[in-house]
Amino acid sequence: MDSIKYDDIHEEKYDFVMSNGLRVIIVPRNDYKKVVSSLSVDFGSKDNYFFDEDTKNWKKISKGMAHFIEHQLFENSKLNVLEAFSKNGASINATTSYRNTTFTINTTSNVYKNINLLLYLVFNPTFSEKKIKKEKEIILKEIQMYYDKIEWLAYSKLLNNMYQSPSIKNDIAGSPESISNIQLSEIKMCYDKFYQCSNMVLVLVGPINIEEFLLNIYMPCPNKNEQIKTLETSENENVIKSFEKCYFSVSHPYFYTGFKLSTNSINPHLNLKTELSLEILLDILVEKLSNYGLSLDYIIEINNDYNFIILYCDNFQFPPHSIDNYIQETIKYCKQNNFLKEVTNKFKNKKRAELLKQFNSSDWLSKQLINNYFKNQDFLSILSVLNSISSTDILDSLLLISDFNKKTTLLIEPF
Repeated sequence: MDSIKYDDIHEEKYDFVMSNGLRVIIVPRNDYKKVVSSLSVDFGSKDNYFFDEDTKNWKKISKGMAHFIEHQLFENSKLNVLEAFSKNGASINATTSYRNTTFTINTTSNVYKNINLLLYLVFNPTFSEKKIKKEKEIILKEIQMYYDKIEWLAYSKLLNNMYQSPSIKNDIAGSPESISNIQLSEIKMCYDKFYQCSNMVLVLVGPINIEEFLLNIYMPCPNKNEQIKTLETSENENVIKSFEKCYFSVSHPYFYTGFKLSTNSINPHLNLKTELSLEILLDILVEKLSNYGLSLDYIIEINNDYNFIILYCDNFQFPPHSIDNYIQETIKYCKQNNFLKEVTNKFKNKKRAELLKQFNSSDWLSKQLINNYFKNQDFLSILSVLNSISSTDILDSLLLISDFNKKTTLLIEPF
């Protein structure tokens, strides 16, 4: 079986499709002891409708459904999930995001036995009315806990102020109303639709032998390659609300500002380069803004259907509107002179060092491989992409956040 070698990061990748349609990506790391195995399905909180080929109608999906099914798969009546993996020397967790749902195991022993157990867990659900009722109670409590978190409040409000599309600003866990209305029939319908091999990827990072993998792995997933058509959203270029102030049980103010990036201005085939360029730009801006005594951090989301940046801080000694002014002044300063040309190589080198350090973590690499797989990006080419970035690319990134009609600011103050 052929592989692709990446000499700049000393990695090798096998990428193939099993007979049942499951995509498999293996990055052998023979000098490591731990194997990270992640099975991910292209089903997340973004999926609110799918097209039913039998009825030729759009089927509505309850908010929080992807997250609900993730929880339900752990409630297997034939298997004590946590105990079974623990006996085999493995740990397991799962996450649901806007785009996908991922099940991950970490192990240093019984590697193929644990991978088979992961596949059995995901492809052999035992849904029932009793377990669904119990799960609703658990998730409703989980949602209530989110309401007490400042990070959740800020993220939720910023998305609501930026976007019209409910699929983008839906809470991953759903709402109390949507969770209460979930039915067994809908769970089975969504599971059957999305949990098919051709809609999934299995990523393995660690000391894996390809021949041993093929000999020892049992694929319980049926060969089902039904096309999945989900409803694409249309979105206005500008934000809905440019400023909001709210009050929360905190000891000091929090400042957040979100930049809505136009999907039309970002080439989906260059998502990795765009994201890297934006990270370098924001590292430059954050350092420049530190001259004002600001300690800012950022979040970047670059996807095929929505893109945004959030800058935030919670430690400032002057009026919040001043932070907004400093950010705008710094953006304008970087646009109007050769500053970006002078500092681009410095920050590229800083990013390179940061990436090389992160590559030591197989957990991090597995997550990046999955996220970029669903964006149709080859993450292992990231250093080559980084080398190709110029100060012109950084300036292009700056232009993406220069339209202040696409910016929203949120101030959270103590009661």
